[in-house]
Amino acid sequence: HAVAELVMYPKYHGGDAPPLEHIVGTFKHDLSRGRLPAADFKKQCKRGEDVLTAYYTSRKKFFLPDDAIEVDMKQEGVSVGNALLTGKIDFLRTEDRAYHVLDWKTGRAYCDWDAPRQTDVDKVKLHKYKQQLIYYKILLEESSRYKLPVETLALEFVESILDSKTPVTLVYEPTEEEVIRLKKLIQAVYTKIVTLDFP
Repeated sequence: HAVAELVMYPKYHGGDAPPLEHIVGTFKHDLSRGRLPAADFKKQCKRGEDVLTAYYTSRKKFFLPDDAIEVDMKQEGVSVGNALLTGKIDFLRTEDRAYHVLDWKTGRAYCDWDAPRQTDVDKVKLHKYKQQLIYYKILLEESSRYKLPVETLALEFVESILDSKTPVTLVYEPTEEEVIRLKKLIQAVYTKIVTLDFP
């Protein structure tokens, strides 16, 4: 939510960039709602403030006035077979007659989809990340309102900003076969749910 304020704040303040204090304050407010133990709250506060300060310094000029965040696809009428799809896209930019999707992630950054020495946990996590990005592609390309092609699908690991001047961004280009495979999986899972056929 705090990162999203880099996009939203200018829309309601005459195009002015948000002050860093506003970004950090938003984060602390959200964190306080988590009811963490005092020691954990203090630790996470410090970590979040460090990350957001570095991210703000590096990325505040990246965002454009027409960028959209938390794009709700609930009313787009997207369906795969009988399954009606919904979801929210973290960040959507329309540029050069195409869509560019960015999904913000916290935690460990990955620089490569197939990096050596991945653990089984890493492989599962990256597989789910791929599916999530393909899902966003399906939402946009099958929607009633969004008519442009999806040019870029990427993850941005926000916390990696502490280790470099820009956050690690991992771009994914799914094949048509992968898109078809996910659509088939969606239909199969939907059928299992509506027939209460749980494994």
